[in-house]
Amino acid sequence: ATIISDQFAMPAALLPPDGGVPDDVDAGVAEHPPHSSEVVEDDLDGGHAQHVMSTVITGRLQPKSRGAADSTIEIGQLSLVPAQTGGERLKLAPGVLLTNEGGDGHPERIFMRGFDAREGQDIELSVDGVPVNDSGNLHGNGYADLNFIIPELIENLRVIEGPFDPRQGNYAVAGSAEYELGLTKKGLTVKGMYGSFNTQRLVLLWSPESASSRTFGGVSLQRSDGFGQNRGSQIARAAAGYEGRLSETTSFRIQAIGYTAGFRSAGVIRDDDFRAGRIGFFDTYDARQGGEATRASVSGDLHYHLGGFTAHQQAALVFRSSRVRENFTGFLSDVQLPRQAPHGQRGDLIDRDSELITLSARGYGKLRKRFFEQSQELEVGYFARYDLVKGQQQRLLGGDSNTPYAKDYDLSSRLSDIGLYADANLSFTPWLSLRGGVRADLLTYVVNNACAVNDVRRPSASTPPGDASCLSQRDFGQYREPTERVSAFGTAVMPRGTLLIGPFKGVTITGSFGDGVRSIDPQFVTENKETPFASVRAWEGGVMYADKFLDDRVDF
Repeated sequence: ATIISDQFAMPAALLPPDGGVPDDVDAGVAEHPPHSSEVVEDDLDGGHAQHVMSTVITGRLQPKSRGAADSTIEIGQLSLVPAQTGGERLKLAPGVLLTNEGGDGHPERIFMRGFDAREGQDIELSVDGVPVNDSGNLHGNGYADLNFIIPELIENLRVIEGPFDPRQGNYAVAGSAEYELGLTKKGLTVKGMYGSFNTQRLVLLWSPESASSRTFGGVSLQRSDGFGQNRGSQIARAAAGYEGRLSETTSFRIQAIGYTAGFRSAGVIRDDDFRAGRIGFFDTYDARQGGEATRASVSGDLHYHLGGFTAHQQAALVFRSSRVRENFTGFLSDVQLPRQAPHGQRGDLIDRDSELITLSARGYGKLRKRFFEQSQELEVGYFARYDLVKGQQQRLLGGDSNTPYAKDYDLSSRLSDIGLYADANLSFTPWLSLRGGVRADLLTYVVNNACAVNDVRRPSASTPPGDASCLSQRDFGQYREPTERVSAFGTAVMPRGTLLIGPFKGVTITGSFGDGVRSIDPQFVTENKETPFASVRAWEGGVMYADKFLDDRVDF
């Protein structure tokens, strides 16, 4: 919340002769007249005008903890831990493991407490409230590329391992992670790095002295040859943010992010080829593997706080494109179909290309009151998202630079997600609290498949389709359009709650439960069928400790 401090009156006897602000007063404290806009006379100092100063602290209150599975990580000195991508900061949370089979520029695969969330498909990811997961991406519905985040600009990271907060939405099956960007170090910072495999990185950061940490600018350029054949990468990132005030009760933030990357991947090799010495362990069969990615986003929010009432509203626009070329089958899946001309193995290099435009909005109103001598909170909020998605998947001929011989998918999708939630923080006694509520999401799909038919069981003897993809005939050669449009919808209602008992000498016992969902991939949508969800019901018990030890605060 935006907090306005009480005004401080300074006796005139302590002021310099010119009536200004003393040199030892913090530059962030501005001199203001009293709210009545009248000069107050002080009878104790001979009629001199009383000078009044006020200061403003701008910030946003964090949601209440959801138990032992809820970790809020203030980066601070943890920024000394090396990280070249935003995704690597997830390793600061307990129980998180990252792997990457595609090399620099390829999104990390996330394991959360043993749950395989793949490249983000089962973990809801956001940056300052802006969604990261790609709905409808052919590489995986919910695919999340965190490489666009400049690690040095991560100020806080909140990770909830499980679907226990009503604010969590689509893809929060294993849990969720929200990044908060900011720059606490003021002035200009320049960093350079050179390392193994000709890895080079240059970072420029800037934040004005008089502004909050949410006013910043940053640029990062990075390249590497990689640790073997076909593992090079080039990555550029830029981000800027501004935080200001419209009034004593209303603050706003504006943020823009840009990112582009190109990377190469080695893929897999056969064990017998390696053992026979036909290929090296760090070599590749196909140097065309790799990918490109871009992201551009702009977002803005308004935050209002007065007394016990808080309101928040945010809107964002995101453009994303990604292309991935990979072959993990060893050139074994090019099946000879009866209708096709006889052919040998043509290759299994998959070329996936997705392009998305996302419009999102979220907001809430929170009321805080005291009942039964305890602070009680009630929050009601919403989330809305609309995606325009295009995706195409082709197979490329082996040994050729870019010639496709088959098309697997050609989809255009319009996807909507509207969610409503209610969340309460009820304190019955100083040592007993219940936090939680319910969330409901409605997801709708309209999918146009421009390659709806890839094979015919009983082709026409006189006009066989041959090697063509995206066929315009069905059984016995009857004509049909190669395109097909389907639509569907589905609703998910997800109760969630956490019970906290304590603290007793710093120890709090917690128990949590909740439902989470991941929406269906658009390529599997069926006309007029209620859209299924991949869902999970989670239960958890835990113990937290927070207290002082030798003048330091200890939390675990």
